[in-house]
Amino acid sequence: MKLALCILAALASFAHAAPILEVVTDFEHPASAPLAPLVLAADGNFYGTTSAGGRNDLGTIFRMTTSGTLTVLHHFDGTDGAAPLAGLNEGTDGALYGTASEQGTNALGTVFKMTTAGAFTTLVHFTGTTGNAKGAVPAGELYLGGDGNFYGTTEAGGAGDFGTIFRMTPAGTLTTLREFTGTSGAVKGAQPRGRLAADVAGTTLFGSAAAGGANDAGVVFKVTTAGTFTLLKEFTGTSGNTKGSLPAGGLIRCSDGNYYGVTEAGGNDNLGTIFKTTSAGSFTTLHHGAVADGGSPGGTLYQAADGLLYGTTANGGIEDTGVVFKMTTGGAYTVIAEFTGTDGLIKGAESRAALTPAGDGSLIGCTSAGGAGNRGTLFQVTTAGVFATLAECNNAGGWMPSGGLTPVADGLIVTLTEGGANGVGALAKIATSGVITTLASFTGTTGVTRGAEPVGGLAASVSGDLYGVTRRGGSSDGGSAFRLSAAGAFTSLTSFGSANGQFPEGGLVHGGDGLFYGTGFEGGASGLGTVFKMTEAGARTLLVSFTGVAGAAPGARPSASLVAGEADSFFGTTAEGGASGLGTIFRVTSGGVFTPLVEFSGANGATPLGALVRSVDGSFYGTTSKGGASGLGTLFRMTPDGILSTLISFSGINGSVPVGGLLAAPDGVLYGTTATGGTHGLGTMFRTSASGVFSTLFSFSGANGAGGPGALVFGPDGALYGASPDFGLRGGGALYRVRQLGPHAGTGLASALSSKGGTFNASVITGGEATTFSFEYGTTPALGSETTSVILPASPSPAAPLYSATGFVPGQTVYFRAKAGNASGVSLGVIQSFTVPAAFAAWKLAATGDANAADLSDTDGDGLTLLHEYALCLSPQSPDIAPGAEIREYAEGARLSMTFIRDPQRDDITIAVQASDAPAGPWLTIASSVNGGPVTGDGYVSGETPNGGPKSIEVRDVINLADAPQRFLRLHLTH
Repeated sequence: MKLALCILAALASFAHAAPILEVVTDFEHPASAPLAPLVLAADGNFYGTTSAGGRNDLGTIFRMTTSGTLTVLHHFDGTDGAAPLAGLNEGTDGALYGTASEQGTNALGTVFKMTTAGAFTTLVHFTGTTGNAKGAVPAGELYLGGDGNFYGTTEAGGAGDFGTIFRMTPAGTLTTLREFTGTSGAVKGAQPRGRLAADVAGTTLFGSAAAGGANDAGVVFKVTTAGTFTLLKEFTGTSGNTKGSLPAGGLIRCSDGNYYGVTEAGGNDNLGTIFKTTSAGSFTTLHHGAVADGGSPGGTLYQAADGLLYGTTANGGIEDTGVVFKMTTGGAYTVIAEFTGTDGLIKGAESRAALTPAGDGSLIGCTSAGGAGNRGTLFQVTTAGVFATLAECNNAGGWMPSGGLTPVADGLIVTLTEGGANGVGALAKIATSGVITTLASFTGTTGVTRGAEPVGGLAASVSGDLYGVTRRGGSSDGGSAFRLSAAGAFTSLTSFGSANGQFPEGGLVHGGDGLFYGTGFEGGASGLGTVFKMTEAGARTLLVSFTGVAGAAPGARPSASLVAGEADSFFGTTAEGGASGLGTIFRVTSGGVFTPLVEFSGANGATPLGALVRSVDGSFYGTTSKGGASGLGTLFRMTPDGILSTLISFSGINGSVPVGGLLAAPDGVLYGTTATGGTHGLGTMFRTSASGVFSTLFSFSGANGAGGPGALVFGPDGALYGASPDFGLRGGGALYRVRQLGPHAGTGLASALSSKGGTFNASVITGGEATTFSFEYGTTPALGSETTSVILPASPSPAAPLYSATGFVPGQTVYFRAKAGNASGVSLGVIQSFTVPAAFAAWKLAATGDANAADLSDTDGDGLTLLHEYALCLSPQSPDIAPGAEIREYAEGARLSMTFIRDPQRDDITIAVQASDAPAGPWLTIASSVNGGPVTGDGYVSGETPNGGPKSIEVRDVINLADAPQRFLRLHLTH
């Protein structure tokens, strides 16, 4: 007898409560690349800007306490400006005033003010070469004049688009004072940057322009608050009498009455200069930048109480990442700290901002790069050179979830490709309440947690340990594999290289042989990617090297994890290669036998980026990110032998560019997301039946995330979970879930088959709601009967329900399906069937796994056949000491007797006790049990009782031993 599996329907109804999409937790995209000095406000905190990072990656305004605690107060979104390059200035009203170099209404930059509580107001939108707010790209700090107005510059705009000087009232009324004229003209100069410095009276402002002048190397100028302009000096580059070019840091008036500044380039080694000028333009070069002690000074200098000038450089020093220096007004130059990049004692690189006094004699500064993640740092340094890192522009908890979600008993494990303590990614566990616990922070190419940018979900071993990969890091920066034990211990296993495949984009899958299988995006014999297998210890074996558009293994750039098929086969996709170069689907065995199945052509899809999923009907489902009727991607079904059917061609309205895998629910319903399209253009979440009945559930809005890579998963609470790699309220992505989707009921294969019936099996996902569950069954596909309903709890998802069905007869076909319902809908699982076996066949199936095992086979090697062990209630799974029947002499009357066990439930077999005077017979039946019935006959029988269970039976011979020269008894078994 073989199990007959019949899949007749996969029906689901969701006609009740509407699904709810909610954000479980937002990840913070941190502020990054601070380029401007901080300001110490009246409240005792420091305030500053970053040119990038934040929710929209357009820059931020932040507060920092004296101990280094960072709080982002404002995220630029483009409408209010973007990429602030200058610091803030505190006005007489206590508000902070500043500029953003890009975007705004005219995409030319803005002026804004913000309270220390974060209330933000845009004051000016620059209008370029004409208009009421001439100028563009404001890049310098505002100067608060004694008249209560602010003065500043723009790098571009004005009549010649060379930049402007302007005055602005605190209310935002702007007056253009001067428009630069480039290399010639009345107002020589271009691209003014940096801070303006005022004379004692406050009526004349001194500044620099990074370009323009006769040599187009920049100028130093002065301008009155009424707009009278005077050119003081024109830079001459690497030679001449005014060496230097690109003066970008602005000027400072020192206690000697002179004005001091820097150039980023020019000078003896073209690494910049430090200079001074009198108010009349008498110019002196004080220092030339050099690799050894710092080059390309970029920020305004600061004169401390000791009379020395302090500043920073963008490069040079021990790691060529810049230094902090001090210098006398006469030019005696001393390095007091050398930056060490992303790690080391003096983290940071490329400091381009002025130092700010902290009030205790120390100085506060920032670097635009370096530190964890190379996104910049904030530091404190004393005039003696004692250095401390206050903050790093990095989210130590991590952000940018890759879409790899792994459900565990108390939440989900998320792979975060950015951030972490070392800036190169992390693993985090997120409870369904949203509480985040960091499990591991990766360390790049070295360290205990070697690896960077973890991707994909984690695969579990038999022991419960989890295995995953990173796409970068490891000893060759080609990725790594790691293990996370059930107790949370991290072990780095192996580093990927080009030979066996590197830069994996998808996670691992566990095979039935105990090994893990995965893909490398690049590497292998042709450099086009690979399939490999790996032991739990990390030993990898190359299985396939892809060969591109043709060859033994057509395909290239596999971007997703594999999925297990029957036996030892695995199915996967490549994003490129195949005859049209648009991607493929393939099958590979654990031994490396490769079979190409599908080559995408565009019409049937192109560039599959998500993993395949196998559904309850045995088919594989997946998506392509391009191609199809509208060129916006497809959703397809593929049989195990490679017959492909396009179910959906995405159109934009229902989503476009699906890049993640699909989730197959137990009842055959499929869920997925698209990266773009929908109402807001940020992607959609959709649901479809296996036949292609499609519905869009949600359009992502940004606040609740966006569509992205990775598949949706069912969490431990039964709700549907997904991850957005970006957007969310804090810009670093979001973990979201969907409730009220309705239940999903999957019908499993029947088990524990007997001659009376079998056990119905099911799997149920409640969707996070209390759910009513039952089985429908009958002897035809119309079913007709239903078990008593039970209530399954909302959370966590329940164990698979079981129902023992009896009352059937051997040879009868039984049909059944799971049924679940709650306030959000009803789900009917697939109809499955089995044929009721005879009792012996049912016993063989349960005991050996093979209902058709030969009756006379000996599976445990004890000399007893299966028929013998079945009839006498013995076990075929381990050798029996005794044969199960005992012959002995019955003392009274001196007759032989036989004792054995008989089970009335084994009703398809006849047990006969036979006697003979010779081993060769003839044999006479003296008592028998027919088809499980009572033992009767001429011989004396004892042990037959009215209970229905197994019983010990004794049968005595009909002849005394004294009346026969020899006597024999035997059991004769018939099936």
